[in-house]
Amino acid sequence: MRPPSINSAVAALRFFFTVTLVREPRRLPAVLSVEEVTLLLQAAPGPKHKAAFATAYGAGLRVSVVVASRSATSIPSV
Repeated sequence: MRPPSINSAVAALRFFFTVTLVREPRRLPAVLSVEEVTLLLQAAPGPKHKAAFATAYGAGLRVSVVVASRSATSIPSV
């Protein structure tokens, strides 16, 4: 093997063992219990909000996505 090939292999192995394998494990999101979901849906002020909460929770949307969504586009007026 030529020196550039060896250098590339060493650099790739060094990166793999120092960066890729040393990452922190990701935290799993907290899952609500059935009682907590029921309380969340009961706290909705009206059927329109209850439907929005149920859809957001059922689709697994993040809170930031739900907060950032505009009510004019996500919940049409009746």
